[in-house]
Amino acid sequence: EFAEGSGSERYPYKITAQEHLVNMALYPEAHYVLESDITLPSVNAGEANFNPLFSEEVKFNGIFDGNGHTIRNISIYNTASRYTGLFAYIGESGIIKNITLENATIHGKGYVGGIAGYSQGVISDCKITGKVSASSAGYIGGIAGYAEQTVSGCRAETELSAESVSIAGGLIGEFNGEAVTDCSAVGSINMDASTAGGLIGIFRGNTLASCSAAGNVTLKDTSSSAVSAGGLVGRIGSVLDEITITDCTATGDISVTDEKDVYAGGLIGNIYDGVTLTNCSATGNVTSVSTS
Repeated sequence: EFAEGSGSERYPYKITAQEHLVNMALYPEAHYVLESDITLPSVNAGEANFNPLFSEEVKFNGIFDGNGHTIRNISIYNTASRYTGLFAYIGESGIIKNITLENATIHGKGYVGGIAGYSQGVISDCKITGKVSASSAGYIGGIAGYAEQTVSGCRAETELSAESVSIAGGLIGEFNGEAVTDCSAVGSINMDASTAGGLIGIFRGNTLASCSAAGNVTLKDTSSSAVSAGGLVGRIGSVLDEITITDCTATGDISVTDEKDVYAGGLIGNIYDGVTLTNCSATGNVTSVSTS
């Protein structure tokens, strides 16, 4: 099933081939380490060479250490379930780290992200290049559609697209955890959505630090809701505790069109009281149009 190992933290299962990645689905609480780069076979557009690992019913609660290696040409095309990514669903004890997805193509609906559709766990030092798209989705992001714990040291260089989506972020669609630190997103967002940010669509965490986003954000919402768009964060969610945003930058133009209320900003589109910004900057033009 694997190259070596017993699945314990001391002797993790060693992964050296695609079939080893697939076999991870058998042991949702085991520990894994990638021992070499893996290149998946090329497929035609709209075809898959890999299925998302785990699910809302069977979450991943182990440790996956990419060990600095790369998975190339992964193609996931999933419309059967609501969670899509290398890991469909990461549980509270799950840890994903040190992995690069190169030339990835990820397509799904509901919650869509390169590393995880939905993450209750920790994601660190992960990178993705490629395309992430949705036929219909609530949340879409280069690294994760929705994340609830710490995300650090991650980078997304992705082209995001969706026919209809609620929340979009270059790195994370919506974050509802402790902190996002030392992360970056490169790539423009141009879609029908209610909220989008170059890095994060909606941020409901406590700390956002040393992060950057580079790329234009263009929204045209066809729903009945108001629209929020920002170069870094589309909207800061309802504030229960004080939120700090430190040493963050955004570069790119913001353009929003909607029939109702429009909130647009070079750094943050819509911000609540209780947010402290320190040493942050944004460059680019901001254009907002309400057609009502």
